[in-house]
Amino acid sequence: MLKKKDTIKPVIIESMKGGKKYVQKYSSIGDGDFTENAEVVSRLVLIPGASIGYHEHVGNEEVITVLSGTGHLTDDGEEFDLQAGDVTICREHHHHGIENTSESEELVLMAVVIKK
Repeated sequence: MLKKKDTIKPVIIESMKGGKKYVQKYSSIGDGDFTENAEVVSRLVLIPGASIGYHEHVGNEEVITVLSGTGHLTDDGEEFDLQAGDVTICREHHHHGIENTSESEELVLMAVVIKK
């Protein structure tokens, strides 16, 4: 199966997980495209100043790869800077949040959420 880039339309998510501004979500999978354990496989685009609010993962785990841009990660209360190529893993019952700290560049992430 191939999904061409121009056929994947973004969904705008306001205040994602209680975050600031909005996130553009480009879903790589839809209903019936993949195994039942893949909850989310999406490219997320955070405009400058946007964030995904600090939240707990319950019933799933998430791997996020930074594709481009810079940002800030809060992971179980610890603070980290993010740059392209970084990977963050949030296991079940752990917390994280991500913010685009750039004033001019988008922060582009690839998020994979797997059900437990």
